[in-house]
Amino acid sequence: MNRPSRKGSAATSSSTPSSCNCGHLAVYHLTAPTEETLADKEEVETMRARIVLLEKLLEREREAKNHLTVRVSALEEHNENGRFNADLEIRNVYRGIEGLWRHFGALDRRTRYHDDCIDALMDTTHATQDDIRTVQSRIIDLDDASMTLEDLVDGLSSHPRRIENAISRPAPRRPRRGHAHSRRSRSSQRSSHSGRSNRVNARWVQIALMPTASQPFPFEKGTMAYKRVQSRGLHRVVAIPGQDSSSFVTAISNEFASLLKGRPWMPLVAKICDAEHVTGLPMLRQLPPNLIDSSLYDMDFLTAHCATLDHNGHILDLYIGMCDDYFSWSELASSPVFLPGLEACWVFDPFLDGASARDNEEAIDSVIDDLKADDRSSAGDLLRAWSPPATRLKRTATGITRTSSFGSTDSAVSVSKKSKIGHPPSCVLPGVESRDWRGAEAVRGA
Repeated sequence: MNRPSRKGSAATSSSTPSSCNCGHLAVYHLTAPTEETLADKEEVETMRARIVLLEKLLEREREAKNHLTVRVSALEEHNENGRFNADLEIRNVYRGIEGLWRHFGALDRRTRYHDDCIDALMDTTHATQDDIRTVQSRIIDLDDASMTLEDLVDGLSSHPRRIENAISRPAPRRPRRGHAHSRRSRSSQRSSHSGRSNRVNARWVQIALMPTASQPFPFEKGTMAYKRVQSRGLHRVVAIPGQDSSSFVTAISNEFASLLKGRPWMPLVAKICDAEHVTGLPMLRQLPPNLIDSSLYDMDFLTAHCATLDHNGHILDLYIGMCDDYFSWSELASSPVFLPGLEACWVFDPFLDGASARDNEEAIDSVIDDLKADDRSSAGDLLRAWSPPATRLKRTATGITRTSSFGSTDSAVSVSKKSKIGHPPSCVLPGVESRDWRGAEAVRGA
């Protein structure tokens, strides 16, 4: 169909011409754009640019959101891994703690086992010590029995002579007198048998005569002073025939007669030191004045006040000292030798004999008075006016003796154990150790 060309448009007053007189749209017939059309086109371009810009911004935001989501996911994954690792470490820590507690339990059980073993060893040690004491008492009984047998053999050896004399002489036929003689012989046999039984039942007590009654501690074994008093018989084992005071006083006075020479003496109070580090050392002190009476010195009094005791309550060690006098080293040196073989201990010792004792050969006139005073100083006074070397006064804790002065382990066992460095002020001096009294008796008997 042929369309007519546009020659004009119908203009109305109310609207923009949109159609021409031919019936077509006016746009098809407008050849040049108007100003309004240009403005609309620019606006459309602007809107299109903005839309493109907004799309780019939206795309960027979308990419940022995606990146943020990725990072959040990575953080969540890292957090989950951290929690898992932390839980794993906590489980390992709990396993380690559980293992430690198991080890502690095993250590506790092992400690109890070792404590039981130590207690069993201590019980075995105590039983062994009791057996040793029993054997020692049996040895003493055997010694007494051997002496009794020797007396019987001596008595029997004199009977053949009496029988020969009786055969050579005509026996008088006087029944009364023979009866009286038999009574006398029986009574003499009874008295001799009772004397032998008293000898067998006599109690052996270890006695130490201290050089001075004010000495706080006995001498320690191995020292020069200990060897000196041992060589002169200040340590002896005495047989006490009875429980009364007269038997004790008589036995001690007779045994130490060569040393005491009639001078009065008294038993000393011996207390086992219970201070730490020096447990077991005997401390000595004098009796109170109201208890210094020879009529009181029976076995019950000595057990309660003076002696050191074993587990069975028997007297273990006993220390005595002179009441009003003391022994000097010069006096002991001039005393009879009791235990030979220890004369080397009497060589000059400046700590015991005094620093000026050797100067008398060079300056007799100037120091003779001082030498007399030094010679008369007590043998138990070890703390001289001058200060000896520290090595002569002090000993380490391992070198200190914790036994009594006669070698019995009961006094050390009857008190608590343990030893370390550091001495309390009340127990700074070492105690004495032991010697085998039977060996000393054998040497003395030889």
